[in-house]
Amino acid sequence: MLDLGAGINVMPTYVYNNLDLGPLQPT
Repeated sequence: MLDLGAGINVMPTYVYNNLDLGPLQPT
């Protein structure tokens, strides 16, 4: 259960970083 919680916590963080880097990066 702890693993699942950590995954859910990392999921939004990864997506947020990806979205933040998406528009910032040229490609």
